[in-house]
Amino acid sequence: MQRTELHQEITGLADSLDDHITPADAAQAFRALADRVEAEGFIGEPAEEPPFTPQDPRYPEIGIELMGQDASILSIVTRVRSALRAHGVEPAVLDQFFEAVTSKRYDDGLHEVTCWVSVAQPVSNEIQD
Repeated sequence: MQRTELHQEITGLADSLDDHITPADAAQAFRALADRVEAEGFIGEPAEEPPFTPQDPRYPEIGIELMGQDASILSIVTRVRSALRAHGVEPAVLDQFFEAVTSKRYDDGLHEVTCWVSVAQPVSNEIQD
């Protein structure tokens, strides 16, 4: 049974409660649905990940500094992967990160990095007037 199908069934049962069916009939209908889910199994659709942005990265607790460092995309990916690994991120997710960053042009790859981890802002030494 698919998630959407199950949702429709439950919604239909809930709507039927509004039609003043007896509590015993409602309980029997819910038991029948539970038995059907148990017999057929339940195939849930995969949950969609929210879109991550530089303002709301996937791992905001992990920070990386880009300024003053080697700017090659492979160097950046290596530093970020090391930080992710140090925070216990699973190897499959590390591979997903690598693919997401290196499959793009340089600018898009950098943007992807900022959607995964927090990027430290450089400290300005300029005196404000």
